[in-house]
Amino acid sequence: MNNILSTQSLNTRPSLLLLALALTCPPAWAATHDMTHMQHDMPMSGMDMGDMPMSHDMPTTTVPSTPAPQPMAEMDMGSMDHDMSGMDHSMHMPDPTTAQTPTTVTASPMAQIMPDMNHHSIPMEMAKTEHSMDHKAMPNMTHSMAGMQDMDMDMSGMQGGQAPANARDPFAVADGYHNASGHGQHRHTLGSMPMWSMAADRLEWQHNDETDQGFVDASFWYGTDQNRLLLRTETAFDDTGSLDSQNHALWWHPIGAFWNRELGVRYDHSASVDRTWLAAGINGTAPYWVDVSAWAYLGENGRTALKAEAEYDLRLTQNWVLQPRLEANAYGKSDPEQQIGTGLANLESGLRLRYDRNRQIAPYLGISRERWYGNTADLRRQASEATSETIAVLGLQLWY
Repeated sequence: MNNILSTQSLNTRPSLLLLALALTCPPAWAATHDMTHMQHDMPMSGMDMGDMPMSHDMPTTTVPSTPAPQPMAEMDMGSMDHDMSGMDHSMHMPDPTTAQTPTTVTASPMAQIMPDMNHHSIPMEMAKTEHSMDHKAMPNMTHSMAGMQDMDMDMSGMQGGQAPANARDPFAVADGYHNASGHGQHRHTLGSMPMWSMAADRLEWQHNDETDQGFVDASFWYGTDQNRLLLRTETAFDDTGSLDSQNHALWWHPIGAFWNRELGVRYDHSASVDRTWLAAGINGTAPYWVDVSAWAYLGENGRTALKAEAEYDLRLTQNWVLQPRLEANAYGKSDPEQQIGTGLANLESGLRLRYDRNRQIAPYLGISRERWYGNTADLRRQASEATSETIAVLGLQLWY
């Protein structure tokens, strides 16, 4: 009896081994189906596909009886060739007669979204580190956006269009004045309310080798940003009571962002004679912040005159300012009573160092050089007067 059982046990061992081998190895049609219907959208972030060749067509009929493949996430695909242009993407269904278990084929997400797209003609080329798709190789794919024509896109809330009825008037503060020409016109920042200001650019004591005298260059204006009455005086006086002055009464009006025009009269007073002139001028700020003024005059008996001034504030520190200044006068007709000849009469240049204490009062000291030319110099020689002089100055600049 024991011999019989031993014999049966030996006979059943090959059968058990064959059964275990059959369960371990999947059927050929199942392996073929898994390889032919592999989804290309599987995650491949952990694969090294640089060295694996995949340029050959994948077999669709037989699969060698090998152990179950290892998971693709652990495969070294660094050398794999990702050129899949020759891969057959057709869906090979297994033979129903040989199928042992039913198989359900699920379309990929791309096929569900674009059912009219021919997936058999899509060449896919994967770079070593970046996967890209060439849309030019998709002749059956349509990018038409015709369906968006019926889309209602309300953009009324975006910038532009008509302002609401209760919007604030941006020119209300300017009394309705609209700056249509841009930078070239001044806007009424305070409406038409008039203002005034008074300043003394030079309130100084002058000393030379012969005499000492006082000098005042002061101005006062009243009006708006568009129209002003400007009064200006330049007066020199000495301890003997002699007084020489040049006085202007002008209408001031801006003609640009940095320039103004002035029209009015000039009145000259001296110990010998008085003169009256019509005056027209321009003043403002030239490039590099140079303050420039120029006037033309027409007087009695055809007399004419030109005057020009220029000065520049060179700020050395927050308080110390060095100011060079230049003034020139020319006349078209001789006036012997005032010792004035035709042509360039005199040129005055000066340099003043000013300390801006609070921008309303600033003491300064400096030096000034004046020289007379041409016919004017000849008339001064005939009167035994110098044709040039150097003056030391000490003064204040005031603004209120």
